[in-house]
Amino acid sequence: MSGATDALITSAENFAQVWSGALNFAQAAGGEPDPEADSVGMSDSGLLESLKAGFATKRENDALLARLAAQVVERSRPSLGQDGLAKRTGNTSAAMVLTETGHITLAEASRLCRVGDATATPVSLLGERLRAPFPAVARALSAGRIPVDAAEVIISNLEQARQNAGPDDLAIAEEGLVEFAAENPADLVRKLAIRTRDHLDTDGIEPREEQLVAKRGWQRINRRDGMVRYVFDADPLSAGYVDAWMDAHLGAAIRGVRMTEKGSTDTDPDDCDDNHEQLDNRTFPQLGADAIVALLRHGLSCPQSMGPSATTTMIVRIGLDELMTGLGEAQIDGIEQPISAGTVRRLAAEAEIIPMVLGGDSEVLDLGPPAACSAGRNASPWPNATMDAPGAADPPATRKHITSNGGRLTAAARTWRTGYCCATRITT
Repeated sequence: MSGATDALITSAENFAQVWSGALNFAQAAGGEPDPEADSVGMSDSGLLESLKAGFATKRENDALLARLAAQVVERSRPSLGQDGLAKRTGNTSAAMVLTETGHITLAEASRLCRVGDATATPVSLLGERLRAPFPAVARALSAGRIPVDAAEVIISNLEQARQNAGPDDLAIAEEGLVEFAAENPADLVRKLAIRTRDHLDTDGIEPREEQLVAKRGWQRINRRDGMVRYVFDADPLSAGYVDAWMDAHLGAAIRGVRMTEKGSTDTDPDDCDDNHEQLDNRTFPQLGADAIVALLRHGLSCPQSMGPSATTTMIVRIGLDELMTGLGEAQIDGIEQPISAGTVRRLAAEAEIIPMVLGGDSEVLDLGPPAACSAGRNASPWPNATMDAPGAADPPATRKHITSNGGRLTAAARTWRTGYCCATRITT
């Protein structure tokens, strides 16, 4: 028997022992196994211990599957042509081989292939075993310390930073992320890996931000049932605008009285001859779709320049030094990918936090939209227009004027009036 499966066998045996020890009752001899009845009869501590042991076994199992997936990728490489394993089994890729064999999703199969290939030890033309691209991840994965999900986010983010970061810095970052992944959920690992990637990149965040902006897109798909599906790929800043609008709209719908008046009918159940109220039972996806439609209806009906809603707030977090110098990064609440300080300076110019960004020779570097800058402070904030969007009768947005107080940011509320029928409120 191969020793490669010893850790998995030991983990599985431990899982079985923990499961049996968590039961509060003795199993009937010769009875049919009933995992549901066993789990129902466990105490809270026994249930948590069983989960812990079960996930440890899963990590060991996934580590071996990643090793097997790496071999499928190697034996299906394009240089083999029709002699590759994937082609000979009637599949187009290594991930499809795993999907067909394991009856798993293509996303899970692709994850196993990527992690297995990135943690495999390369071999030279002379047969010498070389250093693995991510040795710390490979060791932790083989030892069952980190799951495949965490390994993938570490590998993908460090791979993006590899071209512009030193090898020593990459090794230190890999070790730190592995230690963090051993104690924290994969979602937190992903957030830390993104920030680590940006700090390692000597070119700064601007080139990657330009690449993300270039990837934005919109697709329209006609479905067979008559529905139309829209696919929207947004860069971080655009996603911040969309999230701000959706959060404000959904929040207002949830906090409001979700009852609508129902007209009287011929059949009145209680013969009171009064109008009845019915509950607004729209789901969250339906509320989100209605929010987008309301915004578009408003844009079509409003004769003025279209701006974001006055009831929405997008929170951007940035230090004073980064805002003043334009160097560094900032974070939009709810968006994992950071944005550059230069982008925030342009947002600040739009919001009249800083009216204009000038260079050393008074050269204009960043400037808000002309309509925003040219509108007078005393211009009417609400032109004569039909407003279809909910909350259109709300007062104008309150802007924040940023001043420096010993290197700290302080905010004083003031009202910004422009020719827009709507305005964005940006809080820094």
